[in-house]
Amino acid sequence: KQKKIFYGWIVVIASGIALLSNGAAFYGFGVFFKPLQTEFGWSHSLTSLVQTLFYIAYGISQFLSGKLSDRYGPRPVFAGGSILLALGFILSGRVHSVGQIIPLYIVAGFGTGTIWSTSMATVQRWFVAKRGLAVAIASSGVGMGILIFSPLLGYLISAHGWRTTYTVFGIATAGILASTIWFMAANPEEKGLRPYGVSADSPATNATVPPDVATVRSAGQAMKSLNFYLLSIGYMFSVLPISLVAVHFIPYAIESGVTPAAAAAAMGFIGGMSVPGRIVGGVAADKLGWKKSMVLFCVIGSGTLIWLIYSRDIWMFYLFTIFFGFSHGTRVPILPGLVSHLFGTRSAGELTGIITGVGVGLGGLGALLAGFVVDVTGTYTIAFLVASVSFVMAAILNTTLRPSDR
Repeated sequence: KQKKIFYGWIVVIASGIALLSNGAAFYGFGVFFKPLQTEFGWSHSLTSLVQTLFYIAYGISQFLSGKLSDRYGPRPVFAGGSILLALGFILSGRVHSVGQIIPLYIVAGFGTGTIWSTSMATVQRWFVAKRGLAVAIASSGVGMGILIFSPLLGYLISAHGWRTTYTVFGIATAGILASTIWFMAANPEEKGLRPYGVSADSPATNATVPPDVATVRSAGQAMKSLNFYLLSIGYMFSVLPISLVAVHFIPYAIESGVTPAAAAAAMGFIGGMSVPGRIVGGVAADKLGWKKSMVLFCVIGSGTLIWLIYSRDIWMFYLFTIFFGFSHGTRVPILPGLVSHLFGTRSAGELTGIITGVGVGLGGLGALLAGFVVDVTGTYTIAFLVASVSFVMAAILNTTLRPSDR
């Protein structure tokens, strides 16, 4: 008999398409940075504040969206997120002051934040075997979003202005989310199936719990463990450099003499290289383990930021984006994998949402920090050094994770 495609892979593809919007929203502000500065005369720190508040809203939304997706499934969460995201970005093209754009970016942040934890938790419920690969493929949508939207937004801004571009941006990202809603089945049981890798004679109560995870199942139990705090703080340190680069790479490149179009294209390479990086990260996690993989790729990311300090020519910026994008991509699917490995999948969405919320909400302050440093010192050197050290701190904290909750 001809075998049908396992529906879990359809969920993986739908999640990946939905996460195009996350990549676009998380990194897209860097393309708007200089046009907004030119239009309104804002300082680096004031302009950075807009996206920092987006990150904080993104983080806060994780607390609610993860729990809602665990309880009600991904479809209503996706629907609400697409509406908020569309409103935030479409109306951003009509602002005339920082006081107007900030609340809109907060709304967009809430909308965008609903997608990540919901997608990751849903994918993990569908897989026991090849979980690392499934998470990596789904999360590659973020990288593709950066690759597609960074140069596209740069072109649209140069051709039609930043106001029109915001309108197109909001409609496109919301449309991407809306197109995936009906494919997001909450779990295998909804389709009368078992998770990939679980045989028909496996007990149903254990179907979604791999044999190597901790016995901790509920979010409340997990949050009382030392591993939870180590993982949350470590993730925060790994996000701080990401938020800094997402907002300030293009302004830094432009101020170093690179054209806006070339800088936006280089930013796209971060997303493009993160796609194979995510696959490698997922495979490495299956082979080396989740913790060792996270430590390794944080150390690599730290080294790339030292290179960025000395980058002046366009080829140096492209080389940075290639290696930074790859190392960034490798660590992205590892967090949700670590959550399920340490705490099981029963509350994977809620826990991934909480840890992501803490990490992005606090780590997002890196963008504001960099803007303040540039306004005071006139250079990005100290900001990039702090970002490099932050990756090292993330690696150290991840080495302390122990299977004490088993």
